[in-house]
Amino acid sequence: MNKEQSKMTHKQLADDADLSFIASGLSEILGRQMLSYHAVHEGFVPRFATVKQSMLANAGEAETAGLCIRAGRASFHYWMKQNDARLGWKEAHFRLLPLRARTNRVMTDLLDWLEKHIHLTAKINQTESTWQISVDGLTHSDSPLDCKMFFGLLQEAVCWAGCGKFHVVREIKCQLEGADFCVLEIERQAAG
Repeated sequence: MNKEQSKMTHKQLADDADLSFIASGLSEILGRQMLSYHAVHEGFVPRFATVKQSMLANAGEAETAGLCIRAGRASFHYWMKQNDARLGWKEAHFRLLPLRARTNRVMTDLLDWLEKHIHLTAKINQTESTWQISVDGLTHSDSPLDCKMFFGLLQEAVCWAGCGKFHVVREIKCQLEGADFCVLEIERQAAG
């Protein structure tokens, strides 16, 4: 593939409406060449499912899960660049919110956006020690995200909102295993 084809493919990925943040995150972690291969050979912006199948064939299940989480984390920053001003995240009143309030706001804003643009159904429940995010739609074949990408996206959002503090995230239920919703649990207390 020549440089011009690679540039054109990357531009196609970036022009994919509001979902270019996903392609950008995947490109950052996997490299532009893997995404370009799918776009050139299939004639369209690659669906996440297609890229994931290729990752599974080349890297294995555990490695693919890790790459998807990392790509989700990278994707958050691209999504934020597209949306932070519109959401008021650059304003002083947002920046001065207490950490838990800012984290709640970031998660709510992100989930509302995903619900509107990707048609996921998401709900946040809080306990004293965790946030539990119930999501429907990640396991559909046409979803641009899967559980692991979503996991990484949320993990990075909470980390960013909490001024770089790492919060443990785990998937406690999955629709692929028969649950009604995929459920992620995020520790409210930062690790370490």
